[in-house]
Amino acid sequence: MKNKSHFVIGNWKLNPNSTQEASSLYQAIQVPEKLKGQIFICPPAIYLSDLQHNQKSNSPQLCAQNLSQYNAGAYTGEISAAMLANAKITHTLIGHSERRSLFAESNDIVSEKVKAALEQKITPIICVGETEAERTAHQTDEVIQSQLTALKAVLAGCTENICFAYEPVWAIGTGKTCSAEEANRVCALIERFWTEKIEASFGFSVLYGGSVKANNAPELLAQQSIGGVLVGGASLIISEFQGIIAAAANAQDANAPLGQQVLR
Repeated sequence: MKNKSHFVIGNWKLNPNSTQEASSLYQAIQVPEKLKGQIFICPPAIYLSDLQHNQKSNSPQLCAQNLSQYNAGAYTGEISAAMLANAKITHTLIGHSERRSLFAESNDIVSEKVKAALEQKITPIICVGETEAERTAHQTDEVIQSQLTALKAVLAGCTENICFAYEPVWAIGTGKTCSAEEANRVCALIERFWTEKIEASFGFSVLYGGSVKANNAPELLAQQSIGGVLVGGASLIISEFQGIIAAAANAQDANAPLGQQVLR
């Protein structure tokens, strides 16, 4: 049986504070030959160009943290999909939990951003997930399905590659953990939503993002429905991030069932 690809995406968020720090951190990350095209870093937008010029054969791919739903115009501070495409950035996060909670990005805004990305042939990594209150109220599945349903019109007839990332908001930076089994269950729910309820022609993968570290990455990546991980704070610590990359390499060698593969 052919091995499943395992993707690792490091989201630096609002870090680090200088181009020199960003360059040093980026250049320290070593991508094994077997994982080329499967390891990504999402730096602040101001660093994308500099890091792109410093890319080596074993460097991670670059991914934007966000993009505007608008193509052009009087939208101060925004970065359009066309700008990213012209800068040869091929992937972007959309709907990260912090964008939804801190910057009031609704399901409708997320859908508009996905549409903008697809129009420029940029692969969207669409984040979905429930809050602690929603989790406590046993609304996890309902919330996830609602966030996915909002994308139906945008993705109808889509033939581009798509990626989803399950982020249990209650397990990010809180000290609480989502078990590998539960993470796999929700990722499988996302898979089923598109394969059973939607006639979609696009390829897709489902990642897990929720306090991923080197010590829990092996168990997460061993799950059948988890095609990779979205890493936050640990991506800023070289030893941690390299440990997660090593776990992805080991998981890929473990003859896991072939899943839907994108991001290439």
